[in-house]
Amino acid sequence: IIVAQNAIGGSSNIGAFSVLAGQVGVAGHLKIGPKSIIAAKSGVITDLDGENQYMGFPAIPAQEAKRQIVATKNLPNLSKRVTKIEKIIKDHNSPTNN
Repeated sequence: IIVAQNAIGGSSNIGAFSVLAGQVGVAGHLKIGPKSIIAAKSGVITDLDGENQYMGFPAIPAQEAKRQIVATKNLPNLSKRVTKIEKIIKDHNSPTNN
C-alpha cells in the first residue's frame, strides 16, 4: 500500500505487502523487504529488512526511533543534572575542601 505524496527513487524494490504511509521518501536502488511498514514522513536511505516497522530520517526500526524521541525530550533535564553533578565534583575536589 502506498498512501499519499510518496517519492520512490529509480529501481528501488518495495517488497510485497509493504506499507508506505504519507510523505515517505525512498532513495534510489534500495530494497525494502516484504511486510515492512514505513511511518509517515520517513526517509529511507538504506536497504531495510522485511517484517518490521520503521520511522524517522534516516528510517530506523520504530522501537529505536521512539526511544530516541523520548531521550531527546529528556535532554534539557539531563543537561541540568549533569551540570549540577559537575559542580558538586568540582566543589568537592577544590583545594579549599582539602
